[in-house]
Amino acid sequence: MKKINIAFGKNLLTKLLLILIIIAFAMWGIGDFFSSGKKNIVAEVNGEHIYVKDFLEKYNKNRQYNSMLISGKNDEEIFYLTLNILISEKLVELVAKEKNIYINNETLSNFIKMEDKFKENNRFSRIKYEKFLLTNQLSASEYEKRFKKNLLKKLIIDSNSEGLYLTDYHKISVKNNIFTQVDIEYFKLNLQNFNIDDRKIREYFKQNKSDFDLGELRDAKKIELNKKKLNINTDDNESYYQIISEIENKILNNENISKISNYYNLETQLIEKINKKGFNQKYIMSNDAKHSKLLFELDEDFKTQIYEIDNNYYIIELNKIYKNYDLKFNANLIEKIKSKIRKELAFNSANKIIEKTQLNPDHFKDYANNENFEIKKISLNRIDENILFNKKNRDKIIDSDQDFLLVSDENNIFVVKKLSKTFLKTKAKKFENEINLEINKKFKNLVLDELDLKFNKNYKIKIIKNTYENLLKNIL
Repeated sequence: MKKINIAFGKNLLTKLLLILIIIAFAMWGIGDFFSSGKKNIVAEVNGEHIYVKDFLEKYNKNRQYNSMLISGKNDEEIFYLTLNILISEKLVELVAKEKNIYINNETLSNFIKMEDKFKENNRFSRIKYEKFLLTNQLSASEYEKRFKKNLLKKLIIDSNSEGLYLTDYHKISVKNNIFTQVDIEYFKLNLQNFNIDDRKIREYFKQNKSDFDLGELRDAKKIELNKKKLNINTDDNESYYQIISEIENKILNNENISKISNYYNLETQLIEKINKKGFNQKYIMSNDAKHSKLLFELDEDFKTQIYEIDNNYYIIELNKIYKNYDLKFNANLIEKIKSKIRKELAFNSANKIIEKTQLNPDHFKDYANNENFEIKKISLNRIDENILFNKKNRDKIIDSDQDFLLVSDENNIFVVKKLSKTFLKTKAKKFENEINLEINKKFKNLVLDELDLKFNKNYKIKIIKNTYENLLKNIL
């Protein structure tokens, strides 16, 4: 049984109730959570079935759908997300039925028309609505179905959170969290000090070859679709999206990229051989890497697709598949391996420094002096950007209860000593309105945490063990 260790969202309903399975594991344990038998059923919520057929249909849709939730996820993550989504939807159905919450078509239409993203000059715009559907590759009925599910979730949250009020304790707690500032000393380990010879590089490559395998490579043809290439005026959105819609229909009717190119007199470009991560055959990140995710979703039966990246539309058509491409040992690969080894050695060194410093605080200064590392002093908070410490590292330093810790980014490893902690009164006053919004948001999260416990107490979830493990094995 594989361990579920994906970082899902925090809230039960607003983020598709992704925490549900994790909580279920924790509360009921593996023995109670799983049951055997029922080959065509993958899970149950209070005895209501989730069928394998529905799971597979949803899983395959999720693999092809480029939403914020799914984008960048691998097959294993999409597997877990799919199961969580289906469980969340089943739970919403049960709660809505028990609470007698019903949304008719007229109500649904009114709520959709109230969405700001579909408004122009403060009125509902059919063009903006159609553009949204096209951009997200959704039909109107599919979007309305999803919108209805999310609206049900909101109504369920509202109906279950009556009587919960924001107190001064919550306000003070959030403000202290946001406006805390820490003063630190730090030094940076010099990765170039770790010498790596040719023998180490080849040995590392031999032991970790699977980490560097390119695997399958694919090349393709692409067309960039913009108003200039389509001879459309810059401000003529209606004509632009009409042509995009036409092209989408041509693709649905199995017209290939060459035919579309000739019809609209568009230039076709080549996408070089790249793997799923976007590396080319020289182990360099390709300029076409942004197309790799979609390219690897195409197959011989579904070779051509239109989609949007960074506000630009593209047509992409799979050309050839190169199975198990053999990576040649080259200068780019050697530098990549050197970087990995240096970072591993630096991590080990930093951990040893932290261990010794926790026993003897003077070791922090002594080590830096012995290695001629400059100790620098700086103040960090959650409001101000810092060129050296990104948000993740600033949060880690501020939240840590340790006096000494290490933080890292892609290119650096820092050994940090915390000196003092203060509250930024001036900034708290300056950003009072923004922080009140953040406080309400964090309070909502607390409310949802309470709902987590409430729903998990009232609704029992079971995963059908044999079916679950067979699906996991066959799909992944």
